[in-house]
Amino acid sequence: MGDWDGDGVDTPGIYRGNHFALRNSNNARFSDIDFAYGNGGNWILIAGDWDSDGKDEVGVYIPESGTFALRSNTNPGQEITTTFRYGNPYWLPLAGDWNRDGKDEVGVFIRESAVFALRSNTVPGQEVTNAFQYGDPR
Repeated sequence: MGDWDGDGVDTPGIYRGNHFALRNSNNARFSDIDFAYGNGGNWILIAGDWDSDGKDEVGVYIPESGTFALRSNTNPGQEITTTFRYGNPYWLPLAGDWNRDGKDEVGVFIRESAVFALRSNTVPGQEVTNAFQYGDPR
């Protein structure tokens, strides 16, 4: 789910293989935005407003390597990607605005210890993390 067109309403998006299909309304019609991105596999889709333009963009988490690849827009053929490793493989990826700067950042949830590790920016090599336990790891 994401606000792909900046109208303040989150709408669905799906990801199969390396194909994204995003809707700008909550109904069962055809997708409004279609594009290929990445090489598929068992990548996990995440969404967030990476550039604070009021629209959500897509990203993927590659669990085998603990790598995030965040796409700067949803315009086919115009992708600019920020790629960086964060955390360890197979942690659960998260996205949200952790520091109220209007941009979403990434984080991970470590199931074994019930720890949230929230990264304060998406600039490779400049990570600052707020980590805390919440919940029961059992």
